[in-house]
Amino acid sequence: ENYRNIISKAKIGMGSFFEEQLFVPGKAVFESVFFRERNRSALLEESVLKDAQISLKNLLRDFARDFGKNLSLEECEQIASSMNMEMVSREFEEDARIPIRSILNGRLVRTMLIQVQFLKAQALASMEAIDDLYSANQLNLQILASFPAIAVLIIIFYGLKNVFQALFSKKLASNEMIRNDIRNYIRSIERIYVPSSTNSERILDYESFGKLLFTICSAQNVMKQNSSRFDANSRKVFEEDLRDLIACNAKVESQIP
Repeated sequence: ENYRNIISKAKIGMGSFFEEQLFVPGKAVFESVFFRERNRSALLEESVLKDAQISLKNLLRDFARDFGKNLSLEECEQIASSMNMEMVSREFEEDARIPIRSILNGRLVRTMLIQVQFLKAQALASMEAIDDLYSANQLNLQILASFPAIAVLIIIFYGLKNVFQALFSKKLASNEMIRNDIRNYIRSIERIYVPSSTNSERILDYESFGKLLFTICSAQNVMKQNSSRFDANSRKVFEEDLRDLIACNAKVESQIP
């Protein structure tokens, strides 16, 4: 019963993992590449930023009309539309010199409230910039999010590949059969060299050299597939001997001592 619970939990966990780390990012990447669809982040609603900016413009417009000296309506509207805080900052500096009077007449509180609204609008604008940055890099982020699942799939693939190779390759053969295969390859190499030792130049022709390369490659594959059956020193010596056999332009007597 405990094993069944563990297996059930592992199955649910793996399903959730691949759902979150592979299928969801993969779907987002597919839609972004082929349909250019991007899901905008819910970090900030566009209407919230517009409302804050409109509120700030109204406050600046009223402030410019009340405290702006010799400012026309067009100039007041320009200050509001550009959200210029210079007049508010200068007024705040003057009110800070006489804080008690400014608090009583409300001017200091008003400038502080406008500055708070300005900071709110700036913070919301920064959040919108973060949203735009995330939206622009959403494809890269989704690809990065899928890397863990892809790595797990690669590990599973190579693990299963090694298992099937172990089941259907010569690794199931006995040690004696492996040694017989290697011995047969060595005999084949010897048969390739023997006719060449009788010619005058005592160098392998192209056809014989091709057969030699094929035989050596087959012997190396057998050794590699069954490396766990041999100690490291034996494998090293065997590989060195095989490399000596295919030395370029070497004569037969230098290849076979």
